[in-house]
Amino acid sequence: MYGGTGKKGCNSPKYPSAAVDDAIRLANIGAAKAAQHAALTISNSPSLTKEDRLRIEALRGRLLKDQARKMPEQERLQTLLAAARCYEKVADTYESIFAGINAASLFFICGRHAISETLALRCLEQLRSGTAPSAPRKRYFHQATKAEAYLLLSRQSQAEQTFREAIAEAPNDYESHATTLRQFEMISKHLGLGTSWLHPFRPPTVCHFAGSLAALAHYDAGKVPLQGIAATLAANRIGSGYGALAAGADILIAEALLAHGAALHVILPCTAELFKSISVDPFGGDWPARFDHCLASAASVRFATDDRSLSCHRALDLASTMAMGMAIEEADLHCTKALQITAAAGGGAGAADPRLSIDMGCCRAGEFSSGVGTGPRRPAARRGYPRTEPVYGGNAVC
Repeated sequence: MYGGTGKKGCNSPKYPSAAVDDAIRLANIGAAKAAQHAALTISNSPSLTKEDRLRIEALRGRLLKDQARKMPEQERLQTLLAAARCYEKVADTYESIFAGINAASLFFICGRHAISETLALRCLEQLRSGTAPSAPRKRYFHQATKAEAYLLLSRQSQAEQTFREAIAEAPNDYESHATTLRQFEMISKHLGLGTSWLHPFRPPTVCHFAGSLAALAHYDAGKVPLQGIAATLAANRIGSGYGALAAGADILIAEALLAHGAALHVILPCTAELFKSISVDPFGGDWPARFDHCLASAASVRFATDDRSLSCHRALDLASTMAMGMAIEEADLHCTKALQITAAAGGGAGAADPRLSIDMGCCRAGEFSSGVGTGPRRPAARRGYPRTEPVYGGNAVC
């Protein structure tokens, strides 16, 4: 019933801690109804430890808080207050610092500043008098909680320094960073600080990549200037990329992602064998070997379909939509940006002098983008998947 633990029947009383873990994981991925159902299922188990009961009761506050975020602003106050009181009860019952700081933040957002200040000061005192944890993730939350208390008390410089120290404890735990960033965004808004001060703390940017570079696949790879791709990845702090692996632009960008140390996520419109035979092998040279290398080095590989009866156009559309959607999903999970990188032949001085044109855009309307991108779009014609009509316009949302 609950994925992720590897234990059979972990929702039974025999595995209460595992069931609590899975309920929290469901909340972390946004499956609120499933998390709520899981919490209710295990909340009456006589095998729950004091720590498990604390986590389940705190999860109820978390789910109310998440529910309030999705409500219109004028309707969310009562739900946020209910979440704050839920956290406050847990903090008082179990002397929980985690629940206390959440209650302090929610009361602050609801305009109950006096009780928020009392709770924030109490959390700081508990952190000072307690024993520092040893596990990296717990050390992260120890410092992040302290930073949150400082922010609630309008001590922004102390909050920034302490948050920096927190991230140093677990630099790659992006989901934990995202949890803190969302909380800080809400607090900063109500303090009138804006959120620009949080930009240096955000996890690396996620990108969807594509290109109409089939023509460039005929050039000697050594003649295609690749510095523009590397510079674009570095300038935008790209940490992962989603796209296909056709000869030309796709492979050039995929290789640059791997060289940059980013995670490469490959989404092909069909099976790897069929895709390679259509979009890589016909170009000859070392493209097939480079395709194989990128595929083997990818952090993940997915196929839109293995149905050979599906038209090439439909399969390509599906794969492109999947890649853009996954990029946005990861960015949302990590509370960071999702950008699109497209590359095209820029029209060099002659047939032996190709130019590479890099275009940047956002993966959804209204989001920050750099460069001259006009929004998400699928690549233009590529061999094996001919397309000439536009699919997405400049203000499309993927």
